[in-house]
Amino acid sequence: MRHILVIADAGSGNSPALKRAAELQQSEPTRLSVIGFIHEALPHDPQLDISALREALLVQRRRQLTRALQRYGIDVAPQILWEKRIAEWVSAQVGKLRVDLVIKTGNRSETWHHTPTDWQLLRACPAPVLIVPQRAWRSRGAVLAAVDLGTRLPAKRVLNLAIVEAAAKLARNTGTELHLAYAVPQSPVLRDLGVSDRRRLVEVAQQRADKFITDLQARGIDDISAHVKAGTPYKVLVSLAAQINARTLVIGCVGRKALSGRIIGNTAERTLGLAKTELLVLKP
Repeated sequence: MRHILVIADAGSGNSPALKRAAELQQSEPTRLSVIGFIHEALPHDPQLDISALREALLVQRRRQLTRALQRYGIDVAPQILWEKRIAEWVSAQVGKLRVDLVIKTGNRSETWHHTPTDWQLLRACPAPVLIVPQRAWRSRGAVLAAVDLGTRLPAKRVLNLAIVEAAAKLARNTGTELHLAYAVPQSPVLRDLGVSDRRRLVEVAQQRADKFITDLQARGIDDISAHVKAGTPYKVLVSLAAQINARTLVIGCVGRKALSGRIIGNTAERTLGLAKTELLVLKP
């Protein structure tokens, strides 16, 4: 990992994103870029110097962020931008800046989803995104890689491997255990009707998992514990993450631009709304 872009938290309080970036930089030397975004609705008053007011807000934001960087021992000059559409800006710039990872603190609401910026990043950002919880679940814990071994799409099979490789690297750098999860979808309706046999689903899925583990061992990834469970994928992953005391859940996300996607959501987005772990999301 050569370049990490950190979306700095607003305000002058604690910054889980900066803290996590500092930890990752210690485990693997890397370049950090820290961006502080600010955008306020300024009054339409001809007697006010709007440009001067905006500049004052930018200066204040820079001072706050500089103090936060010093608190976490990060020696970089932050970039302060007057920008409202954070996810769009980041998604457009990661390629130009050759960013390998974007880190952001998850701004969790009282509803099932995170703020629009979080799920917009998951869908639009071509670089991997690490969403760090506001309250640390645990300072050390296992790394859980979630894969879809039932897919027939070549791109998703490649994504499965990328997820495990990213999880294995993180586990190795932090000295933690590596786990693999294959959540086999099972419709509750068909299950209740007796049409779907959970035991048979898990049996077939276990065979796929065993073959995948053999392939991973051939690639040098052999110290991994596999878990195969049937059910609603995001519920299975959240439950398993808590069960194995995971700090990080690594998962894939297929971006969708349709408005209906926000309502329906996919496994990554649903997991984001419920998991207490940090979430590392990769795209195909």
